[in-house]
Amino acid sequence: MAQNIEMEAMPTAQNVPGRVPPETNFTDGSGAIFSFYLERAEKDDDKMTENWKGDADGILVFTGLFSATVATFLAISLQNLTQNSQDTSAFYLARLYQLSTPDNGSASTPLPPLPDPSSFSPSASAIWVNVLWFLSLVISLTCALLATLLKQWARRYLRLTRPAHVPHKRARIRDYLKEGVDKFYLPSVVEALPGLLHASVFLFFAGLTVFLVRINDIVFKATLSCISASASLYLFASLIPLIRHDSPFHTPLSTMLWFCDVGFQRAVFSIFNRLYTPPLPPRTTNIDHWHDILVENGGFSAFFIRWRRRISHRSYGMVNEVKRAALEQHWGIDARAIQSFIPTLDEDHEIERLVAGIPGFLRSREIRTPSVVLIGRHTSAPEFGDMVLGFMRRSLSSDAIPEDVAMRRSALCLKAFEVDQLRALGRYACQQPPRQGSCQRGSVRHCQLYRVYWPFR
Repeated sequence: MAQNIEMEAMPTAQNVPGRVPPETNFTDGSGAIFSFYLERAEKDDDKMTENWKGDADGILVFTGLFSATVATFLAISLQNLTQNSQDTSAFYLARLYQLSTPDNGSASTPLPPLPDPSSFSPSASAIWVNVLWFLSLVISLTCALLATLLKQWARRYLRLTRPAHVPHKRARIRDYLKEGVDKFYLPSVVEALPGLLHASVFLFFAGLTVFLVRINDIVFKATLSCISASASLYLFASLIPLIRHDSPFHTPLSTMLWFCDVGFQRAVFSIFNRLYTPPLPPRTTNIDHWHDILVENGGFSAFFIRWRRRISHRSYGMVNEVKRAALEQHWGIDARAIQSFIPTLDEDHEIERLVAGIPGFLRSREIRTPSVVLIGRHTSAPEFGDMVLGFMRRSLSSDAIPEDVAMRRSALCLKAFEVDQLRALGRYACQQPPRQGSCQRGSVRHCQLYRVYWPFR
């Protein structure tokens, strides 16, 4: 009792005037939620910065090799912009020879006229080659500089968003900096860097074609055909995402073409909208429901409404349109994915995780025909049931599996058999008696499960 009185009399940070209590995770009730939020936010930040660093590393490697190549070609093409020193020497030597030779009327072979160095002017092709290659080199080096800065920005962002503060202050600092990343369009800058690098490559290709025109016609045609094929493939990879949203191909030009297409369609639609207006709905009808009715009836009104909806969806960007198109797909795509995934499970802990999710999956309301998606057609149901049943029997018969793990796995299997789609197979599993002379430990397990899940019989 005296000890408690002494402890209560001791001064603390809370009862000493002017003393600020130390900040801990327990001084504020919001710490738990903010800590949970920060865990998710830090994972997202790690993924984002890793993507930035990966893009920057790829750009730095490519620009190093590409800039060296362009610099080598520039060392050759620069000579065409200035007077050749040998031609200058030959011109003045010829002038000296003409002045030193007496004009006595004797027959002599006249020297061919040489161009005056003072009137030298580079050809238009030489100027264009050097302009294109210098632009390519400058853009390439700019990309390398921005890639280096991007890696520094990523490290700085991670350092500033993870200070030694209580959770709610860390969350505020992180959100402040994350909003700055979005306001200054840093993700768009990261996506634009490969586009600049691609532009520098095509500038180099353009200069190469001009350079080879006056060198050799055969070499020029062969190089031009290869460049044309590369440009066609690049254009195909840029255009196909606008038509097929499931296309894995994408280039920085795709995003630009996407928004150009949206802008063009908006302009054309605004002209048509002035000339035609769909019928107005009744007063008691919702506008969206009325539009659905018009779409079902067909006609020009249906075409007009579909067009407006398409423009509205595409205005949110290519990524959102891909997600929307994926969510509108038939459920068969889920069935193909799940049924190709299940045969790859060869570890018991993976099968256990699958079996634990069977009851909830088969009772799901978000998935159409979940039994067909998970199990397949009637011909595939026995194979799926045999997999679950074999997993349960291995858990019961193996001495290497601890008692609690085996009971947990077998209970999960029998719980999966309670679902209507697997009930018949579950009844068959529980009707199989333990084999005589088998492992006593496995038999005891099996008999315990019989008593727990006796209603199956």
